[in-house]
Amino acid sequence: MTMIQAFFAQTARGMVVAFTCGLLLLSNALPAAAISGSSTSSPAKGLPNLENIQENTEEFMYGNGNRMPGMKETQERSAGGLNSVQGSADKDKMLSPEDARGATTTVENMQKGLDKLLGNS
Repeated sequence: MTMIQAFFAQTARGMVVAFTCGLLLLSNALPAAAISGSSTSSPAKGLPNLENIQENTEEFMYGNGNRMPGMKETQERSAGGLNSVQGSADKDKMLSPEDARGATTTVENMQKGLDKLLGNS
């Protein structure tokens, strides 16, 4: 009887090891499989709304003969935009104060959490 028990114990131990190895192999392979099904962006397309930021930055850094732009020049470049480098790129994605009305601040959220934790609510 002991030989049969030892055989089953070794077989069970081998099956557990094989199952664990298979599980590790699948867990390493599945993240790659999840990526292949998603739509990927085209490297040639780039960021359409931020197309001139690199050129504007390089012009500020190197094209001005290492001089700081004057107030007038900066105001002209930033007219209608967010700043003189970014212009109006992604302006529609940014939150304005009008969008944030009624929103709770981080301090208020932390205070609510502390009140719940301490039972002061």
